Amino acid sequence: GGKVCRLNGMADLGNGRSRCKRQRSLIAATGSFISLCLISWANRNFGALDNGQSRLWSTLARSRTLQCERSHYSRVECGQKMLHHATWEKKWEKKGTACSAKEDRIFDETWNIGDDDHDPRGILRRGPGHVFVVQGDLRKISADAVLYPTRRFSNEHWFPEGAPEGAQEIALEDFTEENRVLPVEGISEDQRRLWLGYVAKGQGVRPISWYLKAASQFLIEASNDLKQSGNPPKNSRYCHLLALPVIGSGVGNARYASGELLAGLLTRLYMFAAKECVDVVLVVRTPQMFSAAQATRWALEKRSYPAQWSLLSTRLIKSAKRLAALAKSGELVYFIGAGASTAGGLPDWRSMLRILAISSGMKGEELMQISSLSFLDQAKVLEKRLAERKYAIEMSKHWDKQREKSHNRGDPNPSALQREVVRLLSTPYHSIIHSLLANIPFDAVVTTNYDTMFEDAVRGATQSIYSIPYEVARKSTSKWILKLHGDVKHPEDIVLTREQVDSYDDRRKALSGIVQALLITKHMLFVGFSLQDENFHKVATTMRRAINPEIRTDDPYLQYKSMRSFGTVLSLHDRPFLKDLWPDLSIIPIDDSGKRTSLVSAARGLEIFLDRVSLEASTCSGHLLDTQFSGPSLSREEWALKLEVEKFMQALSENELAKKASGCEAVAEMIRKLGGDPDSIADT
Repeated sequence: GGKVCRLNGMADLGNGRSRCKRQRSLIAATGSFISLCLISWANRNFGALDNGQSRLWSTLARSRTLQCERSHYSRVECGQKMLHHATWEKKWEKKGTACSAKEDRIFDETWNIGDDDHDPRGILRRGPGHVFVVQGDLRKISADAVLYPTRRFSNEHWFPEGAPEGAQEIALEDFTEENRVLPVEGISEDQRRLWLGYVAKGQGVRPISWYLKAASQFLIEASNDLKQSGNPPKNSRYCHLLALPVIGSGVGNARYASGELLAGLLTRLYMFAAKECVDVVLVVRTPQMFSAAQATRWALEKRSYPAQWSLLSTRLIKSAKRLAALAKSGELVYFIGAGASTAGGLPDWRSMLRILAISSGMKGEELMQISSLSFLDQAKVLEKRLAERKYAIEMSKHWDKQREKSHNRGDPNPSALQREVVRLLSTPYHSIIHSLLANIPFDAVVTTNYDTMFEDAVRGATQSIYSIPYEVARKSTSKWILKLHGDVKHPEDIVLTREQVDSYDDRRKALSGIVQALLITKHMLFVGFSLQDENFHKVATTMRRAINPEIRTDDPYLQYKSMRSFGTVLSLHDRPFLKDLWPDLSIIPIDDSGKRTSLVSAARGLEIFLDRVSLEASTCSGHLLDTQFSGPSLSREEWALKLEVEKFMQALSENELAKKASGCEAVAEMIRKLGGDPDSIADT
């Protein structure tokens, strides 16, 4: 199958489609031996090529192998990726750039094959980047590169704790009209790549294009910087993620032209993402800005950029609309599992236990043996091992000092294992998945996670949320999160071992009752949860018996047909037996192409799907009465409504008798939801 039949500026392996399939089968079968096979095959069979082309194949084979290893591709995927790109990525090693879409098209037309033929698992189909929009805190979103619109580390808003560790100050004179954005050097590669931007404050009137130029420079410079560095995307994402705010929205004249600024900025983001395999997230701070941004996205999608959602099938679009309708009606609640936190860089249960095993001193055979135990039993062994190590004593002393500082001496002392878990799962950042979920309307969340990523995302979106069972209900918010297995802020409550599960049995029953009530009264969306937790199985079984007492358990067919759906599961891939095990759940596989794509590609698909749900669930009217927004952010119909509502508000503010009516509070609430100032009609 390695015979070269024709050499015409490129390698035509075999004679047409059938030979290509045999060639790919051979490469897939070689597994880890693929790199050596390809190099040897190139050296033997490229006698008709000149020495430079022969060396090119060998070099590209080695380069592609290294890139695949860094990107965590499987061995078969490495072989397919090498075969597809070896001829065309002649500049990859020099610049780190991917072949263009035009070259991809020429490649396919020359071989007379389509995407499904040369890319059966979807790993080569890079496609365009995607533009996300979230309301949140830019300082806490996990991304590969982030732009802060300031030139100084002394800016308390962007650097409340001072300059990052190791960061080198950038001289103010280095920022010029031509170089508006510059990277911060000296920060660890494990951290986000930080860029500072020149946004003139108090220097007269600036055109909107002046602010947009800084955003464009960041997109181009940051993208090229990431490519040249050779570093893979953080948290094993499919592609790099750039994050930036709405530059200029709080400065000078741009503050009162936020509509035009948003339209211009989103247009540039869409144009950039359409050409590059780089994702971009626009982070806004206020509900009014978020509403205007979503309205602008709808307008752009209808006019110029429908391909923004090309990775989502028609079925996924319909599912997103269904979930958005549930969210807007107040029926949607979340169940968040460890999969959501891994997107933010935290380890899952299996990885965390392995890290703890290594830190406890286990090696070789011991690591293999402990991995064969159940998670609860692994935790028990590790609890004993960690307690015996010397550093456990030092950690205990450190913990006592921390408790003295916080004046909580009466708190129980957590075990060495619980402290290690806190160390591993404490992070200032959260994933884009958490931000997207926080932007979709919800009231309640259940989670088995210990981290506080979701709470941070909600608070970053200027919302309040309280944690059960650690905080009391608040009048200021109806949002709450139920932590079933503990919280990193309360290490002594973290449940890891079987004994800890049994000791918290009474409290677990009370918390399980809350979960059962949500399952009965709401529609639960499962994100990052595998449905393999035994405690949840017990809760679901009890709930089924309560709402379906008439169903006979000895008749599986009747049981299946009579059960009502109580939730939706977002699964990365199609899991054939999941519907048999959970007939009362709606299963949505993100990878619904029938071909099992790579894990990182499906995970990115989940982010795009949640972005679509967020867009569908947005009212896009929260900025209607805000004086900062006009122009493209409002349609002709919205402008007409805005003028009529403003006339009504003016008339109401002048009618003292009407302002004393009990219904005036409801009118004020409506004005607040539309982005207006309720005080403008208040009774003085």
